[in-house]
Amino acid sequence: MVVAHSFIAPAPPLVTYVAYHAAQRPDAVAVFVNGSETTYQAFYRDIGFFVAALRKLDLEPGQTVGIEHPHLYLHWLAVVALEALGVTSFSYGKDDLTVLRAELADADMLLCTPDGAPDQHRNIRLMDKGWIDDIRRKTPENPVRTTQITSETRLRITRSSGTTGSLKCMYHTAAIRDFWVENYLFRTGVNRRSRYLMSVGFTIEAMQYYATACIRMGGTCIYDGRTDLAEVLATQNISHVALPTYILKQLLDGLPENYTKPEDLTIYLISAAVPPDIRARIRKYLATDTFESYGTSECGGICDMDGDANGVVRPGVTVEVIDDDGEPVFGEIGRVRVRSAGVVDGYIGDPDSTARMFRDNWFYPGDLADMQDERTLKLIGRADDILNIGGVKFAPGTLEEKLRQAVPVADLCLVELADDAGLTRLCIVLVPHDGSDTEDLKSLLSPHLPSNLGRVELVTANQIPRTEMGKAKRNDLVRTLQQRNRAP
Repeated sequence: MVVAHSFIAPAPPLVTYVAYHAAQRPDAVAVFVNGSETTYQAFYRDIGFFVAALRKLDLEPGQTVGIEHPHLYLHWLAVVALEALGVTSFSYGKDDLTVLRAELADADMLLCTPDGAPDQHRNIRLMDKGWIDDIRRKTPENPVRTTQITSETRLRITRSSGTTGSLKCMYHTAAIRDFWVENYLFRTGVNRRSRYLMSVGFTIEAMQYYATACIRMGGTCIYDGRTDLAEVLATQNISHVALPTYILKQLLDGLPENYTKPEDLTIYLISAAVPPDIRARIRKYLATDTFESYGTSECGGICDMDGDANGVVRPGVTVEVIDDDGEPVFGEIGRVRVRSAGVVDGYIGDPDSTARMFRDNWFYPGDLADMQDERTLKLIGRADDILNIGGVKFAPGTLEEKLRQAVPVADLCLVELADDAGLTRLCIVLVPHDGSDTEDLKSLLSPHLPSNLGRVELVTANQIPRTEMGKAKRNDLVRTLQQRNRAP
């Protein structure tokens, strides 16, 4: 797939926006990390330290550098400095050393801590205290000289696992970065008074783009890993935060009884759909406004959603729902395909998946929907999530939400299991709270199960395998259950 963006002039690197705010409002707070304030003037100076140090390493545009550092501010300085040099970067954590083995091996350089350094890589620059102290004793580059880029310059490598079911990596060009950031600015309305909370690190690419949008507008980005999320929201006057659903649920479950709702907080919900009970708790205890969206790492935001899976297609995005013959249809369920300036060209090193998911300038995310008209749709669920129980086909998400409200469990997931004769049955996998009685859970579940699904099996597990965005890995769960059943 080739998307022509080259005629569009890309926005300048983030350091250019920082330089503007540093000149106009030098004492305004740009970043607040773990109780330490950094003004725009100091932020620009620190970027200059990193640019000067990385320039001496002879990095060139087109090369790729992996970044691992648990201190979010230092990590971000490396990202911004590499962007200024026109070098492609990607963020990883020490837990990614196995899953990103190929990407780490292919990188021209790694900037990391000793814990994040893979064995036998040819070019590692340790971002330890000694190196950080050393570069801060040098003279920062001022003004920071930025490399000329085009809309097709590859700035970041990001990853996705929710669409294909396995980890895939993709290039984000300058044009794609601009599309994502402009979408966030359109939706969030961040400005100089905004205080955006960075809830997780930049291994989730959306978090980096939310922070970029805030800094472009002159707001303040906040991160505090010393205390829990609820306290940060309550004490730091946060105006905006983006939260994966699984983190949001943990936040709600851990709120103290005397917790005071923030005065004016907007929460952007990303990844898995939010069940109605959680949505109600968000509005009661946390947020003045909430925004849900439908999108993927391959194309960015597609629709803004309401609580009932109804979506409005965003400006700059074209969506079609097609039948089995590939023809657009309205008023019936079909497969979703998307076209926008935010769509990547394909997966790195995986031509087969690229050919399957990207065709004729369309991206096929693997979702099912019912298109009402050109701008509105009803999202049904993942095509590969559809369960077939004795010929009865249904998307499990709605039933899972209903059961979560009926049964007090830590987590649950519906999967389809086949017996030795090839007959399928529904299996409900529960993660009980400590001390829960399984028989009591069964009795609570029974009234809420459709009668046409036949015999339903109930099993318990220690956890439901999920992606970092909170989506259930049903295939992994099925394999685990099959292995358990085969065990002597």
